[in-house]
Amino acid sequence: NLPPEEYEQSMELVQPSTDDDENDKWSSKHILAFRYVYIISSSSSTKQQHTIKNVSCHTFFHPVQYHGAFSCSDTLLTQIWMNSAYTLRLCMHQHFILDGIKRDRLPWTGDIALSLMVNAYCFKDKDVVRKSLVALCRGTFGGNGGVVDSENRNDLDDINGIVDYSLWWIIAEDLYQLYFSDMGHLTRQWVRIKNAMEILIQRCDDDDENDGMLLVDLDKQWLFIDWSDDVQKIVSLQILWWWAQVSGAALADRMKDSDTAKLWRSNANSLAQALYLNAWDDDLGVWRGLLEDNKGNDGTMKISRHANVLAIISGFTKSSGTTLSTTGIKTMLLRKDIPPVGTPYMKAFECMALCRLGETKESIC
Repeated sequence: NLPPEEYEQSMELVQPSTDDDENDKWSSKHILAFRYVYIISSSSSTKQQHTIKNVSCHTFFHPVQYHGAFSCSDTLLTQIWMNSAYTLRLCMHQHFILDGIKRDRLPWTGDIALSLMVNAYCFKDKDVVRKSLVALCRGTFGGNGGVVDSENRNDLDDINGIVDYSLWWIIAEDLYQLYFSDMGHLTRQWVRIKNAMEILIQRCDDDDENDGMLLVDLDKQWLFIDWSDDVQKIVSLQILWWWAQVSGAALADRMKDSDTAKLWRSNANSLAQALYLNAWDDDLGVWRGLLEDNKGNDGTMKISRHANVLAIISGFTKSSGTTLSTTGIKTMLLRKDIPPVGTPYMKAFECMALCRLGETKESIC
């Protein structure tokens, strides 16, 4: 409930000092990233003209070393890698991994799930990942004290206010352990992770046909998945929910909480069976939609590029209770008539999926 001028996105200029010799100096209220700066030297309210005598910039850089490198015969591809690593370093700022360093300058869970993997290979900086994961769960799922207050709406809200980002947070916690093996962090976070899982399980459908599917009220909750409007998102959400439960079970194994691990794996298996019965197209070998409002004009269920990407990178297609061929998914991902993903964030996951399907050339073209 802060006023707009307090937002991280604010580009407001303020006078840092009231001293006479500093009275004519202005600076941005927040640290800003920019490529170009356009300064207007007049006030629209007072019509007063100002003379700009000098413009300076203080540089802030995250103190981290490159631990990974990439080079190949394709100089453009090598430069793309370097620019990407440099961009990530710019987004590792003030102890957090931020998204949109020139725009919103905030930590977003889905982006961190991707960034932490890149960070592991490029910079091996676990502190910036750990602090980001801790900060994101504060204020929800009992994040402030580890105890969920059912009367406190914030404790029941989703991370970043987005349904699927609560799932990405659990997935990211597991990825963090995979790459950095930080049991001290997991021990501190374990109560919050269990709180999150229990709250999410309470939202699930217990109908026999839709066993374990995560329910979402699209009028009240933000289901993001990607910046794409004309795509099917419900199956993508369920696959992420499966991945989150499997990730949670892996974390429970690390904590030697065998009962919890068994329960969450059982729930994930039930969900996989329900999805296979409701959303798998045997003829095409792809994952389709679920809901009536996601049907095409011919009454058929729409194919979801996002769901198939997530099914590959999560390992879901291999764990659906049956052996599913990925040939249809590979063919579908190479088709141009299926709506594309909407962000570089999701495009990176698509490239990852294509690589795992053996389409390494297509993944970088």
